Amino acid sequence: MSLKKYSFLTIFFYGLSLLLPSFLLQLNFLSDTKEIVLFGFVSITPYIASVIICSIATTLLIFYFYIRQNDPLPFEKSKKSIFKLLVLGLIGIVLSLFIQSYASMVEAWLFQSQQTSENTRSVTKTILELPIYVLITTLTAPIMEEFVFRRALLGIISRYSNFWIGAIISSLFFAIAHQDGHLLVYFSLGFFFSLLYYFTGSIWTSILTHSGMNAMVILIQTAKYYHWIH
Repeated sequence: MSLKKYSFLTIFFYGLSLLLPSFLLQLNFLSDTKEIVLFGFVSITPYIASVIICSIATTLLIFYFYIRQNDPLPFEKSKKSIFKLLVLGLIGIVLSLFIQSYASMVEAWLFQSQQTSENTRSVTKTILELPIYVLITTLTAPIMEEFVFRRALLGIISRYSNFWIGAIISSLFFAIAHQDGHLLVYFSLGFFFSLLYYFTGSIWTSILTHSGMNAMVILIQTAKYYHWIH
């Protein structure tokens, strides 16, 4: 599979997975109030169930596209050992938390906005009410976003221009996609994930960092909710 075909399919099915549950809800094919029992023990609304199922199915489909493509990017040819990728990914988690915190402070100073993301608050609230939702925030969402915004979007743009233009444009789309007004925060994180991908030559490094960062943010927000920390 060529890079062009891979990028198109990855972005298309990612967009479809985001829109389909809401579309079905608008057509009254799904309910966001009446709960059903999922997997025999989880009480959940059909709408949230469709979000989870679409997320898992699309992640598997995007991964299938990735292993089927045979058109690597130039910087992917520089391979590091699995151990080095793991270490760099774990270091990236710490650095991404610093970047997020610093970008939030700069954003608050420039635009007089709240440092806490409304998106993060909403996700944390959903997880506290429905713990299975943590699967999306710490696993399927980061995997999909890295394959879409880094491997597909950055990849196709950098193929016809250069890495830096690809990193800037893909990071901007990454920020816009989160739809909560914190453009500087998400742009900075997107650009950092792009650099991790570029300098390690592996999309799995940025996936590890992205997933780990999301998990740490959820843990911190949960601890604040229960007043374990201030």
